[in-house]
Amino acid sequence: MTYDISNLNNFIFLDEYQNVSALDSAKSLFILGDILYVVSFNDMFATFNVSNPSNIILLDSDTSSVYLDGASSVFVDSEKIAYIANNLGDSISTFNVSNPSNIIFLDEYENTVYLDGANYIKKVNDTVFVASVYDDSLSSYDVSDPSSITFLDEYDSVTYLDGVRSFDILGDILFAVSSNDDSISSYNISNPSSITFLDDYENSVYLDGASYIIINQEVAYITSFLSKYIDIVKINISDSSNLSFLETYDVINN
Repeated sequence: MTYDISNLNNFIFLDEYQNVSALDSAKSLFILGDILYVVSFNDMFATFNVSNPSNIILLDSDTSSVYLDGASSVFVDSEKIAYIANNLGDSISTFNVSNPSNIIFLDEYENTVYLDGANYIKKVNDTVFVASVYDDSLSSYDVSDPSSITFLDEYDSVTYLDGVRSFDILGDILFAVSSNDDSISSYNISNPSSITFLDDYENSVYLDGASYIIINQEVAYITSFLSKYIDIVKINISDSSNLSFLETYDVINN
């Protein structure tokens, strides 16, 4: 669905595109220019033209129980390569989407240890980072050649990354949130072949089931799906080795 949000106090519905074949159990989306990329947990990857947000148009779709098994997260770079994390397949896969009307599969890297429950993916320079919810880990991969994914490093911890769901990156620092650990943790990724732990901040009240993080300047905003406050939590990350709490905002009572 698309909405006009030019007035943040008055969202206006624009359009809905419903398609069981291309969007069954839609899980994650990414937008680049006029193209919307969507992955669905039921092993699907689809592209849409959203140049007119009031008229969503399907361009192409691909489905595979092998290289899209439980597709959970998608990232598309400026070179029009799509990187997908597959939760059930314990894998990451790459696609050429330079022509969004003709999705082309490139490669898949599978590892039942490092990528157990691959849940979130992002690319920085020639490196892809992945959060794996069942392995309680972050892992890195060289994708300088997206047709030949190469493993670089893994950092796993049932203490700091228990049920890691997602992450965001600011410079050389990666900030991850973990739903079982009720926490945010920070890592130095300046050398992608050596992911280094920096700090961890836990809060079983405000970060209960921490699931999604986005960074704006030096503040991390986190949503937590089990928090009884159903709030957005701000965490100060100006010192990545000393994470500190700023405030919480209750979206139900405000």
